[in-house]
Amino acid sequence: MIAAAAGATLALVPAWLPEPATREAGRIHFVFWFVTGICIFIFAIVAAVLVYAFVHFRVKEGDLDDGPPVHGHTGLEIAWTARTRCG
Repeated sequence: MIAAAAGATLALVPAWLPEPATREAGRIHFVFWFVTGICIFIFAIVAAVLVYAFVHFRVKEGDLDDGPPVHGHTGLEIAWTARTRCG
């Protein structure tokens, strides 16, 4: 919450854009803040998913097992390895 408040303050308090000098300045200001809002929204979703994953999939107290093995797609792994070695 503190980081979010500090980030919002840093984004909104300083005058990031210069004084309007043309008729199009209003549109440019709108696009700037519109894109900034979209970026903040996407960041908030990603941060929320990360926090949920950290809390939900945390290792339980005293659990020292490795967990079940995960098997992937063998053909895809061979193609990926061959591409990274040859490319």
